[in-house]
Amino acid sequence: MNKKTIVSLCIAAALVAGTFVLAQSADQAKSKPDSRIDQLLEQNKKIQKTQEDVLKNQEAIIKALEEVKTGVQQLRRRSS
Repeated sequence: MNKKTIVSLCIAAALVAGTFVLAQSADQAKSKPDSRIDQLLEQNKKIQKTQEDVLKNQEAIIKALEEVKTGVQQLRRRSS
């Protein structure tokens, strides 16, 4: 065999081996889920739940304040 044929075969073999290695590493990367993403999603859910609870509490406080305001207005009318 001459040198050009050997060099061509070596380059082809290197390309095939490189492609195989890249394919294997891509499969391994896909199969390992990142636990940090799951933790961030869980924290996000907790934050959203906390925000919803705060909004519900704010609504209850606003309703209570409205009742107090109405009561004070009634007392002012009665006492005047």
